[in-house]
Amino acid sequence: MMLAGELGSLKFWDMQKMSQYLLALFRLFYPRNCAQCGWDLYQHEDGLCMRCLHALPHSVAMLNHPQMRKVFFGRCSWEEQWIFLKMEKSGPVRDALHSLKYRHCPHVGSALGKWWALKIEQQYGRPNWDVMITVPLTNEKKRKRGYNQCDCIAEPMSERWNIPLEKELLIKRKGNKSQTLKSRIMRNSSGENPFEVLDPQRWEGKHILLLDDVVTTGATLEQCYQALSQIRNVRLSMAALAIPVHNRLVI
Repeated sequence: MMLAGELGSLKFWDMQKMSQYLLALFRLFYPRNCAQCGWDLYQHEDGLCMRCLHALPHSVAMLNHPQMRKVFFGRCSWEEQWIFLKMEKSGPVRDALHSLKYRHCPHVGSALGKWWALKIEQQYGRPNWDVMITVPLTNEKKRKRGYNQCDCIAEPMSERWNIPLEKELLIKRKGNKSQTLKSRIMRNSSGENPFEVLDPQRWEGKHILLLDDVVTTGATLEQCYQALSQIRNVRLSMAALAIPVHNRLVI
């Protein structure tokens, strides 16, 4: 006679097999494909397959990347300045970010965030920031897109390192038109900083990491820096997932 424990194990095994069959049937009609190459994703993959992640052109991992020191020289005094990917005018990095921002693929941001966190940890260990924040969107743009693409990148990093991701620390008050094609001078010409810190006393003396998806002129991050600098004794670091290469050398 079969024992009760054995019966329970058999039922659990049957339920496990059944769930696998149902999942396989579901994936037959709703497949999970890599946003980059279109191939089917394995169960442990999400957004991008490992082959495409490995093929992305990485920058050299540095606490203070020389390219970022050049971008922000004389403007911002970041403690740490991270970048991860080198983005050409066309290529896999640009395609991945376009999928994240304009094709409603938040899982691409999650895959990139996990990959970035792993690379940082392998070389420098776990970071010691007190809190992580992202460059905020206006409420109008966030409703239109459905999410903040920078949050998608930061969330797996926050979860891996158990560092809180505060989405209401820094907010953007007014809705400007897209600034992608504007120079730094044009972006700052209005004279009014659209970014504002909520409850600045709460963050006094903290080390805050500000994360953005792409840094070009650095004007947006500079405005964020000016707003965050109003917090007493604050320490500020920045991280950008990608920097455009174009015709200049990025290591």
